[in-house]
Amino acid sequence: MRHSFLYIFLMWVVSLPLRGETTHSLDDLDHKAADAYVKNNQAVWLSIWEDLEVNPKLAEAIIYPELIRYSYWQDQMEKTAVSGTYLSLGKKGPDFSIGHFQMKVSWIEKLEQRWMQCPLHRTLEIFFDTSDHRFARKARLARLSDDTFWQPVYLALFIRLLYIDYPNLSDLPLVEQVRLCATAYNNGADLPGVGKGNIDRLYQWSSRSSFHVDLVTTPLTTMYCYAELAAEHYCRITK
Repeated sequence: MRHSFLYIFLMWVVSLPLRGETTHSLDDLDHKAADAYVKNNQAVWLSIWEDLEVNPKLAEAIIYPELIRYSYWQDQMEKTAVSGTYLSLGKKGPDFSIGHFQMKVSWIEKLEQRWMQCPLHRTLEIFFDTSDHRFARKARLARLSDDTFWQPVYLALFIRLLYIDYPNLSDLPLVEQVRLCATAYNNGADLPGVGKGNIDRLYQWSSRSSFHVDLVTTPLTTMYCYAELAAEHYCRITK
């Protein structure tokens, strides 16, 4: 019996993918929960993204891989960790990605600061208190924890700023725009100011296979290319 168990265990280990193996296909992932979440929220997203003049299908494709990876229990633990320390410690506390769109509070701080430097904040009448006092942190954390409204809004603001800060992005074919926008989102790319973004760096990052869906990475973790997953989803919803 012991030998039989050992044999089965070894065969299971051998059948698992080795780290370093990469794949770009959504067919290799279980995305039923992600598809259900999209279906349940698509109408709200459409309203938000059209109001903020962002291509809804591009926006959906950018965050789709994160929806596949999202884990409710992990998210609850990380929200608790961030909520428990951010108000008192600010940037010195844990900086987990939270919510379905997997956004970090440090990333939101930078996004809000860049947004308030952009004239669009007056045009679209979206204003943030970017100070670091406790009340501003509390309001920021409440927004970040709102998957239904504020995370889609933050994504839209990020996309609007990408097209301002990264020259020639809008001149590319749409599927290539998806790849580069998804790459920028997944890597937390800087928003350095009008026309100052390094689009060549986005191209370099776009071929990386560094995205995974495991709770914790192990030597058996399979790595995916985030940009290609986003592009595949975009092609799927625009057929």
